[in-house]
Amino acid sequence: MTILLPKELRGLKPLMVIASELKRPWQAVLWDAVTNGRPIYVRFSDAVHETIDEVGKLTIDELSDFDTLSAYWELPPPECEKLRHNAPPWKIREVKCPSVLGDDPDPPDFSWLERMPDVGIDDLFLEPDQSEGPQDLTARAPHSCFAEVRKAEGIKQQKAWEEIRQLAIESKGAQAVKLPGFGRIFLKLDPDKPKLVYYKLMVFDGPKDVGHPITRKAFKQAWGRAPNPQKDP
Repeated sequence: MTILLPKELRGLKPLMVIASELKRPWQAVLWDAVTNGRPIYVRFSDAVHETIDEVGKLTIDELSDFDTLSAYWELPPPECEKLRHNAPPWKIREVKCPSVLGDDPDPPDFSWLERMPDVGIDDLFLEPDQSEGPQDLTARAPHSCFAEVRKAEGIKQQKAWEEIRQLAIESKGAQAVKLPGFGRIFLKLDPDKPKLVYYKLMVFDGPKDVGHPITRKAFKQAWGRAPNPQKDP
């Protein structure tokens, strides 16, 4: 019964990042999560999202519309089982009703899910397990998640950095792009500083809106923190 808004999301981590940190296949991490009843969250990366500050004023229409909400939805057990037994991409047909709505005698309307795109591995998120080590809040930054995934794939750091820059060129702060390991995001380049990229979870509000910076140095540091790729035995 959980719906999470962006300012509450620092505890979630992409499934692929957790698998990389544990040096385990993502399928094994997902299987264990479903078996142990660990909450699994999905983010519909191609949907239109904006931040809502006053959660208490939400209505079921606003939530179902999904045009005014940026959310990570918790999946019920039947949907989790589908993840375990079927290969991606997955079509999600039901999510847990957010507790903010309170008790509702009528069954929830999930027809809006038919308009949502199929989800892939990069759209799945878990709450970090304390047994997996201390929570490093810097690992939640988009470029840190991206660095961990690309480094685990054996991609060179410079090539990965150029990929972020290319995504920023495509996004221009107005078009959502999919950042591997993180999900849906808006990026743009600094016109005067080639080693600076800005990101936001929603559309940039004009040229003066710089959102959050990703410097070349910060990306290099994130790359250094990321686990080294596994070597074939």
